[in-house]
Amino acid sequence: MNSGSFVHWSRLGSGGEIIACGQMPAKDLEVCLQQLRAKAMSLLEADGTDHVLYGCKVFNRDGELESVEFYMRPMSDADFEKHVSCVPDRLIFAVHKMVMPLHPAVSSGLTRNGGDMICGM
Repeated sequence: MNSGSFVHWSRLGSGGEIIACGQMPAKDLEVCLQQLRAKAMSLLEADGTDHVLYGCKVFNRDGELESVEFYMRPMSDADFEKHVSCVPDRLIFAVHKMVMPLHPAVSSGLTRNGGDMICGM
């Protein structure tokens, strides 16, 4: 994708309905995803949910970027596994609540918000 190209985008609601759509310069995509990640982190901290899905790049069969979907969707572990974990031809952007031990010898965990997951393809 060259620097002067545009990408189709859509903003989806919690039920998967399209709220808004359009085109944006491809060069602006990463900044937009960074801004959404910051909002998703805030929602993760405030809501106490397990995951927040905030974006998805959709690729065609040739591996070229076809479109981008934006979300702000809190999800439980079960919902994330069911709806997101194994989607083909997509690159998923989400933040996750993580449980990390203070020390390997300590069995109890310290909850730390954060973590990105970029999967798919």
